[in-house]
Amino acid sequence: MSNTVLNPTPNATVVLRGISIPLSSDVGGAFLSDCARNRERIFSDEQICEKYGIEPNAWAEIIQNKAVRLAVNAEHERRIRNGDAARESAAKLFAEAPTVLGKILNDERSSPRHRIEAAKELRATANTGAEKPAIPPTGLSSPSTSAAIKNWFLISKSRRCHPTKQRRASMPSNETYSFADDTAPEPEIKQPHNDAQKLLDFLQRWPENTVTVRDFRVWGPRIFRDKRKAISTAEILVEFGWLIPTKPHWPGTYAWQVVRKPIVHPAVDM
Repeated sequence: MSNTVLNPTPNATVVLRGISIPLSSDVGGAFLSDCARNRERIFSDEQICEKYGIEPNAWAEIIQNKAVRLAVNAEHERRIRNGDAARESAAKLFAEAPTVLGKILNDERSSPRHRIEAAKELRATANTGAEKPAIPPTGLSSPSTSAAIKNWFLISKSRRCHPTKQRRASMPSNETYSFADDTAPEPEIKQPHNDAQKLLDFLQRWPENTVTVRDFRVWGPRIFRDKRKAISTAEILVEFGWLIPTKPHWPGTYAWQVVRKPIVHPAVDM
């Protein structure tokens, strides 16, 4: 499939670094590709503005430009058809995999099997591409396109009148994607009481009406072998009404009454 950027309005232009650039040119095509990545939440507003030297007010005008938006939508559809969008999105997500695997590897609470598997995956990731020869760039990174972009940077550098530091300071610090759909990805739902939830799940299987800290340490999940950990987690369940402190049979220990609720899969904050 062709890598040529589709442009419904070939006569349209965009001002980059003070120069009017036709969208049908090599530089314009590279800009549309980056805007399509912005629509796919791969390339943020700040990254585009820094790369092309765009001031915030100029960027606001560009994203409202109908011709630009039509061309970006066309490029986005082309990238979906040839698989570029999915490939680059997957690569962005995969870049986070070593961090996740590193947490599993360094977490002493993880099972030995999981830590060994994480080490194997990290080793395979570290060696990815080591045996492959270098592949020359294709598509928009062809020699002619690269030369055109290089010339544009050299010309625009001589005309630029605003210093880079001033422009970067005016950009927002958080990542935004102006060409993306209005509906943002749903934020990840974090569980603030993971350990307490594990203890609550254990209590659903506990046959007695009372439980002691020793029961947590002996019969509960492994993370509660530590006495202080078991007590502090039980206090969270007390706060949410799942445990009621009671007098222990033996001095120097802790005991609680288990509160049973008619819920199949209870959560801590219910």
